[in-house]
Amino acid sequence: MPWLDRMPLAEFAPHVPGAAVVQERWGPQLDRARILRISREFHRRAGTLTEAVADEHRRYRAGAAVIRTAHQPNYLASSNIVGQAVMADRLRRLCGSADRLPAVHMFTLIDYDINTDRRYRHALLPSPTSRDGSIALSLPAMRHVHDVFMFTETETTAVDLVGRLDLRLDHDHAALRKAHPNLALSRDLLHQRLDRIAGHLAFAAGQARSRSEYTAIVLSRLMNLDLGYSTMFVPGHRAIRLMGAHFAAIWSEWPDIVKVADTVDASPEWSGHAFHGGTAAGQLLAPFWLRCLCGRRLRLVWRDRPAGAARAECAECRLEHTVDPTRVAELGTANRLIPRVLADDLLDFTAWGHWAGCDYSGGLEHYQFSSLLAQRLGLAPLPIHLSDDLLYQPETDLMPSGFVAAAAALEREYPHAARAGRLASSGRASIAHALLWADKEPMKPGGPTSEHPGRERGDRLAVVAAQ
Repeated sequence: MPWLDRMPLAEFAPHVPGAAVVQERWGPQLDRARILRISREFHRRAGTLTEAVADEHRRYRAGAAVIRTAHQPNYLASSNIVGQAVMADRLRRLCGSADRLPAVHMFTLIDYDINTDRRYRHALLPSPTSRDGSIALSLPAMRHVHDVFMFTETETTAVDLVGRLDLRLDHDHAALRKAHPNLALSRDLLHQRLDRIAGHLAFAAGQARSRSEYTAIVLSRLMNLDLGYSTMFVPGHRAIRLMGAHFAAIWSEWPDIVKVADTVDASPEWSGHAFHGGTAAGQLLAPFWLRCLCGRRLRLVWRDRPAGAARAECAECRLEHTVDPTRVAELGTANRLIPRVLADDLLDFTAWGHWAGCDYSGGLEHYQFSSLLAQRLGLAPLPIHLSDDLLYQPETDLMPSGFVAAAAALEREYPHAARAGRLASSGRASIAHALLWADKEPMKPGGPTSEHPGRERGDRLAVVAAQ
């Protein structure tokens, strides 16, 4: 498994097999017709069922190989996340051949995670004239407590992006132009781009049925409409509802899986790693979380023996739950059972039938562990290209190099300008920043406000509200 070490995309491509390995140890691979219906429904709601996306769907239905990326639907997601879509597009070109359909790029939305990750609700925009060198854009706080699954958050709120950024962008632009007169981006174009992104937020607020769907719609519009990387989005919580048989099989085999995980933990090749999958799997814990009726995530503990019944208690609503092995498939289909990390990785290798994947290095250790575990279980791990935070930039052209150069010239006047430049070049800043300050026009024609290129700033809020 040489791809477990980070390597350039061109070196990774030869390790991708000629076809996806069919693995039906725990059940048949997911029905493509059903996944297609889920994806089409999402894209219709998102306003991103473009001809390019429809072509992805046609090839998927015809049996084309799938290159997958997967992530939480973060609010105005980072350039690192969007960069993986670009890497997937490059990978399918590198692995293409005349005798087969071009691979499909599928973005699986991990909306069945819980809502505690700060990046899910907050986005960072570098700003050389701001204190700390950045602006934090946050979704409004929810009325309920945290620790609930993303797809269960039914509240959505329109965000006034123009009101939040209008004057700050003017201040940043004036300072950057003064320090770096060669900055080509005009103030008017900067605000036109802001209008367009604000239009996506307003559209999503009117269409979304949950907070995770709101952030996912924005991400799909930025990737499919603005950047033009045709990507088939699939809401993960709806897809895992099709895995009831897989859930039941993993439940019954979990004691054996844990024993194998312990051998990986104890092996010399895993010495020195921080992630310990055997401990994470645990002899006491079932392979799935239970979603309480109140929405909270609960740990399931084996009652008498592993693979038997498991119990959980909710501290919020004071309910005690018992999951019997005979109910696992039913509860999985109802989105009441959600896979933990190792089970989720194993399902990624088996149920989906993917060909390859792209990811950045944040999840490197648990992916390495899961691959070693799968190998010892007699499964073929999914080859995934793992890039450093900085690796994607020369290949994707998502870094606003003019902004970075201008920020460096501001260091004497603004002490946090250097931090703004580092944030912009790291890939951790929101893709909104890369789109706003792009050196060349990244956005495709026909967006929410592109028919009004000369709009005065005073009219913007009315236009966005009307959309």
